[in-house]
Amino acid sequence: EDTEMVAPLGKLPKLRLPSAPESPLETIVLTAATIGWDNEALGEHIDVTLRRGERVALIGPNGCGKSTLLQSIAGNLPLLSGKRRVAPKIRVGVFHQRITEDLPHDRSGLEVLTAAHPLVPPQTIRSTLGALGSSGDKALQQIKSLSGGERARIALASLMLTPCNVLLLDEPSNHLDVETVQVLTDALARFDGALLLVTHDRALIESVATHLWQLDESGIRTREWSKGEPMFADATVAKSVVASDRKNDHAERKRQQRILERAVRERDRIEANIDAAENELADLEKEAFEVAQDLDAAKAIEERRQTTQRALEDWMARWEALELAIEESKRTKE
Repeated sequence: EDTEMVAPLGKLPKLRLPSAPESPLETIVLTAATIGWDNEALGEHIDVTLRRGERVALIGPNGCGKSTLLQSIAGNLPLLSGKRRVAPKIRVGVFHQRITEDLPHDRSGLEVLTAAHPLVPPQTIRSTLGALGSSGDKALQQIKSLSGGERARIALASLMLTPCNVLLLDEPSNHLDVETVQVLTDALARFDGALLLVTHDRALIESVATHLWQLDESGIRTREWSKGEPMFADATVAKSVVASDRKNDHAERKRQQRILERAVRERDRIEANIDAAENELADLEKEAFEVAQDLDAAKAIEERRQTTQRALEDWMARWEALELAIEESKRTKE
């Protein structure tokens, strides 16, 4: 609904990502990992290493856990088993469809990005917004007046302005018009850090990917890849992707239903924790005001506030990851 009709491609604007900060060759490693949530596995026997300079496309059947794996690599979902190792100096940037919910609705995209990136020249911020289709009046409108796709462009622009050496992107081209997808594609193809990409856009994969990670119920296979080569490792897997055979299997559909129900219960429990943490922060702000002249009491309250704030941020990250997993499970049932 947010995709616009565009004229034939002419001279496209340039989108330049910041150079990736220096990092070790191996950035994030999963070893013998089982991914999922609430003790319900979506993928097992996963051994992957995301390396500097590799641009990886994560492919596989609908509902196999691609978004869940991306969130597990990001650290937003704990592994059910196995190990996750992050190298020193790693700065991870994550994009997913629900990231727009973090944007303040009463501010414009330009205001949000200017506040988030105070050291970036205003012209760079404007040109980044423009390259992603949020130029002119769109950049000045309050976010609450923008469509979902327009908000996604603001969030994507913010990520594109952030120096990262690892980018994890889940369907970044959704809602973008043809020109903007090409601008994003060109920028990602020049990115010199590590990139993991989940997308249904084959043209984007063919233009960007240097490696493929193929996820299915048997685990994951990784390999170097270049445009023109078969995308799937064997005909059986390719057929399962096209036909979505798993959706027709009764036992699999029942398992997916159990996963969905458990995830919804877990999400609801986390929402209660978020509400409690937000209420506690509000109470602590009042207490801090009342004891402002008592330095020892004020220090103790500030320590409690920082602890609660960190807990709230952890709950929010967990909630976002569960929302993504719930959406993926629902799509599998359709």
